[in-house]
Amino acid sequence: MTAFHPILAFGNSGMSGADFLILYGLGMLFCLIITLLLRQSVQRSWRGAGVPELHHPTEIAFLAGGAPRVAQVACCRLIAEGRVKFEKKLLRAPRLIALSNNPQPGSDLGALEQFLWEKIQQKGNKGLKLDEVVPLLEPITAALEPRLASLGLRPTRRERRKAHSMLLLPAACLLCIGAVRVIYAVANGEPVLFLLFLMILTILLPFLAGAGLGRLSATGKELLMSLRHLHQTSRSTIQRGKSLPAAQTDRAVALYGAGVLAPLAGFDVAAPVVEKTLQNQGKASGDGGVGCGAGCGGGGHSEGGGSGCGGGGCGGGGCGGGGS
Repeated sequence: MTAFHPILAFGNSGMSGADFLILYGLGMLFCLIITLLLRQSVQRSWRGAGVPELHHPTEIAFLAGGAPRVAQVACCRLIAEGRVKFEKKLLRAPRLIALSNNPQPGSDLGALEQFLWEKIQQKGNKGLKLDEVVPLLEPITAALEPRLASLGLRPTRRERRKAHSMLLLPAACLLCIGAVRVIYAVANGEPVLFLLFLMILTILLPFLAGAGLGRLSATGKELLMSLRHLHQTSRSTIQRGKSLPAAQTDRAVALYGAGVLAPLAGFDVAAPVVEKTLQNQGKASGDGGVGCGAGCGGGGHSEGGGSGCGGGGCGGGGCGGGGS
């Protein structure tokens, strides 16, 4: 116990166990208030000066659903252009197979779709597995994150990690005090059950307070709601089984996901599978969608899911260069 003498001395505050529990409970309340204030400060730092405009499908897709949504847009555009076919067989992973090595006359693929199509061609008759698409496009889609962050629409992953670390600090300090008291109480044969229970609740505090941070800033959420309202007609038209021009279809997919295309011919099977497969890749990488409740063509689902037929492409050698 010699090694614990400094800790025991610090823990021996002359306070009874009941008094310490009351003090610890007040500390939890103070910790919660500080954590909420930190969260508000972080959210204000992410917010842009005003609500910008986004027009490029890839930028809109990244805003609505991250890299998986951008991948859905690219995949469905290639299917709609007749460049690839979707294949799903029993005991075989769903994949995209190139139909032709030559561009179709009049087709207008962006840099992102062109890159993906070339990768699919390289796979030959084996095709490219859908679960390989998101990692394959990551070097390109990564450029969209700082672009949207600079507009105040969402934080970068680094900024989110930093924010969550800040939210952990008050609880970590309180837990250290509680741990010292536990060591002192155990050494002196005092009960620690209620204190341990309060410490477990303390661990949950930063997670409860940080749950509202989300992937988008307040500006990003406002813009996303505005874009969905603006393009609601396009979504309704597709749900009636009517095709739209490529640009409108791309934006519908970017906003609602690939599932929105399920009522269209050629997408009844492909759209839901593309949506589910690519969105699962996003969950694995920590880049999902926003929980704003978007519906898809075949039925409602959360906005984090979804897929789409978007086209779009990239501008200026980088993804999303043409937007805004």
